[in-house]
Amino acid sequence: MGPHGLRMILRQADLIKYSQSPPPANNALETRTSEYARLLATVRTYFGLGARGTLTRIGRSVFRQQLAERPSWIAWRWIIRPFLSTQRRLGWILTQVASGMAAPDGSVRIDRAGEGFWLIDRTSDRTLGVTSEQPICWSAVGELSEAVMWATREDVPIREVDCRAAGKDSCRFAIL
Repeated sequence: MGPHGLRMILRQADLIKYSQSPPPANNALETRTSEYARLLATVRTYFGLGARGTLTRIGRSVFRQQLAERPSWIAWRWIIRPFLSTQRRLGWILTQVASGMAAPDGSVRIDRAGEGFWLIDRTSDRTLGVTSEQPICWSAVGELSEAVMWATREDVPIREVDCRAAGKDSCRFAIL
């Protein structure tokens, strides 16, 4: 999505104020959850069936942006990562991503599930005011996929099993 497409999406979401100056990448509550959910809903509406791929790419980009802002993660990858098993790498990066998703006051946790993990997001900003019969948190799947690939250099399957937009009490992602 180029600059013109972005402006159009922002205009349709009634968020044109961000076209010249995006909100800061920090944990201050300068961007409202309702605005974020509205932006994602507009992308889903605009792209229709293609929204899944677009939002997955957006999620991957979100992780890469987080990575650029956290030099300690780069150090971890080169210094500590070689000494950890794939399971420990997965656990570490999922904990970091969950912490970012939960900031500043959300509820996101990681649970072990045999050889895999569950990421459980009880807050799920992506689903605020949205209803759907199917899981819709494709940007979260993209963010998790990119994080797991970065930490493990393996393509680990990730899927959203439950979604608040579909009436569940949390969005649950299986990382197996």
